[in-house]
Amino acid sequence: MASPTPSPSPTGEPRTYEAAKAAVVQLEAAAARADGGALWDLLTATGQAAITRADYIKVTNACPGLAKSEKYTAIALNDAGNIATVTVTVSEDYGGGTATYSMIYEAGRWKHQPSDSALSWMSLGGDKAVLTLKNEGYC
Repeated sequence: MASPTPSPSPTGEPRTYEAAKAAVVQLEAAAARADGGALWDLLTATGQAAITRADYIKVTNACPGLAKSEKYTAIALNDAGNIATVTVTVSEDYGGGTATYSMIYEAGRWKHQPSDSALSWMSLGGDKAVLTLKNEGYC
């Protein structure tokens, strides 16, 4: 009798606190480099549908401090293991204090879910988003 074949390894990232934290660290590293392409790659499908990769890179290049304003301080994973709420400290340049955002487990990966306010500027396209963000003092 032949020995059983091992089952294939699961694809994607695990739905664990450690995997969510690794995705947050990856997000922060991309933000620190002002790497708009890597940041766009880490967006949920909703975020990616709101703005093209090229336009997101354009915004990141024009407003490099936009993504650098936060540093995570806590991550809380929900009971279902599909949403991680990330609490961040916002730099004084952007008003100081704390804020939260979500990492969503989507298609086997942890992805950053943009806030409603971010989705509103993202939906404008690159040039209009840059103009809006400059007018609001983010660039």
